[in-house]
Amino acid sequence: MQANGSDRRLKIAGSALLGVFATCTETALLVPPETGSRAMAALERHLGLAPLKTTVAGSSVLGSLVCGNSHGFVITPHASDEEMERLSSLGRRARLPGKISAAGNVILANDTAAIVHAGLSDRACESISRTLGVDVRRGTIGGLKTVGMTSVATNRGILVHPRISEAELAGRELTDDDLLFIRDIGERLDEALLGVDERSKKTTIVADVHTDPNTDMALEEAVGYVRMIVIACDRPDGGVFLAAGPTYSYYEFKQPLSERLTDEGWREILVDDPPQDPEWTASFADFLPCSVLMAAFEEKEIDGEDADEGTEGDAVNEVGPEGDLGAKTARSAVIRLEEFEVRIGWNLLEGWYADCTIALRNSGDAEGTADVVLEDGEGKLLAELKIPVPPNSTVTERAKVDISGRGQEVNSKLVA
Repeated sequence: MQANGSDRRLKIAGSALLGVFATCTETALLVPPETGSRAMAALERHLGLAPLKTTVAGSSVLGSLVCGNSHGFVITPHASDEEMERLSSLGRRARLPGKISAAGNVILANDTAAIVHAGLSDRACESISRTLGVDVRRGTIGGLKTVGMTSVATNRGILVHPRISEAELAGRELTDDDLLFIRDIGERLDEALLGVDERSKKTTIVADVHTDPNTDMALEEAVGYVRMIVIACDRPDGGVFLAAGPTYSYYEFKQPLSERLTDEGWREILVDDPPQDPEWTASFADFLPCSVLMAAFEEKEIDGEDADEGTEGDAVNEVGPEGDLGAKTARSAVIRLEEFEVRIGWNLLEGWYADCTIALRNSGDAEGTADVVLEDGEGKLLAELKIPVPPNSTVTERAKVDISGRGQEVNSKLVA
């Protein structure tokens, strides 16, 4: 962003990938809630628009999930009613119908026309046309169907992917030769590595990219082990196939200036204690491994009715192992919640979700049933679970709950 001849580089949600986290039209600018005041002021000053803070489907990756123009916005179908209402002052708005849900990635539009992912249904195309008030055409850019990721369109023109073909510019379908070139691109890339020594082929490298003299810390950026990426690709005959291949892993973290890492030191860290992935990788990763939260949980007494049916006698509360409060029935089932772990994930089809792992311990000599309630940060119910726990054993149960449109906090309660 140029301002009076100076280079002003902004970050939103801690990332320089502005197009992933924010979206802008001729009349509106949407940014995530964590956008800082300086970034807000700079955006308003240079774009002439007051930023509106919001989430979409509980996510901050607005650029991936929203596409709009001066007439309205098309939004991922996972957006909540509250989020849709928040955008009501910006014109027409509609959820994108169908399984392809990342509207910002699959629609490229201005106030005149829109090109969209070739796999969008007629119903989706009609909704886009009606909401944005433009003609809609399916197509690709640079051989990619995620046209919203490849280019930027305004009412003054379009900045397109550098690999856009003449055929795509002319609106023609790709030929067999074009498709053959795309298929053989891997072999062409192999030729580029001929003669390169093995040491230079290592991907596990690190570099410090910023020094902060006030804190004596350096920002390090590093590449880790190669991972596998699997992509669902459309076939010309209408079928779908899976393409798999390598992809880089990326890390960023701070180190004391006196402990700047070498490549060798970084490789030792990768083996012993690798850092967590940046949270913004949720915009393209199916699972967000860095968001591993030891969530709060609450232990409660378990009523005698939760023990085996047909047991006689009164239930008596006792202090469980290590002083924890459990619940003892006449059959001596003493159950407590030992551990609760939550992993937050996101994908295009489901939006935000929480993968919960619940560990229950029964130190008694009879089987009991634990009633576990999962709630969001505001205490609203997400799920109710009944988990049998055999005597003198630990049971681990997993549950996946939808948290789209909610905060990314999940708590558990052991209830009577």
